[in-house]
Amino acid sequence: MLPKGPEAVVRTPVDLDLGDLRVRSLDGGVLGFSAQVADREIVIWLAVRPALVEGPGFSVLIDAGFGPADPMRRRRFRLQDPPPLEEQLAAMGLPEGPDMLLLTHLHFDHAGGALATDGTDEVLRFPKAELALHRAEWDAALVDGRGSNLAARIAGALEGREPRFLDVGKGHAGQPFPGIHLEQVQGHTEGLLLVRAEGTLSACLIPTDLVPTRRFLVPRLDKIADQDPALALESRQRVLDAAATRRDHILFYHDPAVPSARLESTPTGVKLQGS
Repeated sequence: MLPKGPEAVVRTPVDLDLGDLRVRSLDGGVLGFSAQVADREIVIWLAVRPALVEGPGFSVLIDAGFGPADPMRRRRFRLQDPPPLEEQLAAMGLPEGPDMLLLTHLHFDHAGGALATDGTDEVLRFPKAELALHRAEWDAALVDGRGSNLAARIAGALEGREPRFLDVGKGHAGQPFPGIHLEQVQGHTEGLLLVRAEGTLSACLIPTDLVPTRRFLVPRLDKIADQDPALALESRQRVLDAAATRRDHILFYHDPAVPSARLESTPTGVKLQGS
C-alpha cells in the first residue's frame, strides 16, 4: 500500500555488512507526483536513497539526491528536503565527503545533489570526491539538457576538467574499486550504471531506476520513466534473475516502505525473501 503522506515514507537508514564491504543508505528526502487512479487523482510519495559503499581504504557515494532543485521541480514533485548529506556523511565518519561520487545517471533526483550554491555560482558539492559516470550518459545529457541541464552545469563547476568516465559496455562489468562491479544497462537512459557491491559474506545490488521499487520485481513496462520501456524490461528481468539466483540484497532507491531486502528465486519469479 502506498503511503498517504510524506511523513509515512520510511527514511530509516539501511546498514548492510557484506564482509569487507559496508553499504549504508542516506536520507535523500522525499518526492511526490500526481497520478490518476480510476476517477481520482492521488499523490504517489517516494523515497530518495543515495547509498554509501565503503571498503578497505575507499568510499563511494552512489548518487546524491535532488539537491537544490529549481522552484518548478520543487512544486511539481513536492520535494521534501533531507538533513544535509554533508552532515549525514560526517556522522558516518566522512567529514570531508567520499572519495568518489558515482552518478548512475543524470536525472535530477539522482544527480542534482552533486551541485551546491556558493553565492550566485554553482560548485561541486563534494570538491574532494572524484566525480564519475558513464560517457554515454554525459554525452546524451549535454545534448538534451536532462535534469535541468545538469551535464552543462556540472561541466561549469568542473572548470574545464572532465568527470571520470566509467565506460563499461553493455553487459560488461567494470570495477573502479575492489568489490564494486558496474554494468551499463539499457532502456532507462543511454548510460545508466547498475552497481553491485560484492563482499566476502554477501552482495548488494544497487539498481537505482532500473528497479526503483518492489513493484518492478513483477515484469511490467514503465512507459513514464523509461526511454525504451521494452528494452528496460528486458534488462530488468535479466538483472533480477541473476541477482535472485545469487540471493543478493537489493537496495531500493525509491520504495516508500521497504528500503532493502534479500532477493530469492522461486518457480513463479523473483521475490523478496520471506514475502
